[in-house]
Amino acid sequence: PYFSSQAPAVAVCKDRIVWSYCRYNSDSELEAWAMISDWDMPDESIIEEEPLVKVSPVKLTPFLNRLSYEVPGEAVLTLYNSAGRRVAEDVIHGKGEWHAVDKPSGVYFARVESVEGSARAKVVVVR
Repeated sequence: PYFSSQAPAVAVCKDRIVWSYCRYNSDSELEAWAMISDWDMPDESIIEEEPLVKVSPVKLTPFLNRLSYEVPGEAVLTLYNSAGRRVAEDVIHGKGEWHAVDKPSGVYFARVESVEGSARAKVVVVR
């Protein structure tokens, strides 16, 4: 009797489909099979997948005692202390710098969020 030793594997690319599987023949010998077929689909019917990681247009660069940012439109800059408490929140526009003028020495975590994307950075404040 014929039976499969494992489920078939299928691979697809833009122009072909490949099925591969193993099975035993009537002499109890293992045979490996592969079938290749033309896909023959017009290019406009191919579905392009979005990348898993999107590149955010929001740029956030940390320096000592300050952050440099570049955001398209308007965004919210939120600063957290090392205990995870929110210590500052500002609305930012375009390109500029945020200075830790009134913050004590320590490590802070900044998050910028806008409709177009987000960014995170760690900033060190030394007085």
